Amino acid sequence: MVVTRYCNLECAYCSEYDKVSKPVPMADLLERIDALAKLGTQVVTLTGGEPLTHPNLAEIVRRIRFHGMVATTITNGFLLTAKTIEGMNAAGLQELQISIDGVKPDAISKKTLNPSWGS
Repeated sequence: MVVTRYCNLECAYCSEYDKVSKPVPMADLLERIDALAKLGTQVVTLTGGEPLTHPNLAEIVRRIRFHGMVATTITNGFLLTAKTIEGMNAAGLQELQISIDGVKPDAISKKTLNPSWGS
């Protein structure tokens, strides 16, 4: 489920982001989660853009878990902090996938183990 189109990176190959969209409104996301639960959905993966840019990501995870569904997310990892991780753990996030494309950044991808984008 896309929670935002905004991303903190600009990888040339990606068309799943922009730099202007606001996060999907919480009322819409909660309605979608409730509808997925009614359909018998087992797993909800939060995506984007960059999901960690959504200001209410923990609340979204909490709602997914409230319905007994598995909550996962895919992130580039650059915005992870101890506070974010603690919040996701407390909300019940069960799986976090960090998406990287290589070791060093290049003209195509910034999602790398070496975040020195200027190198």
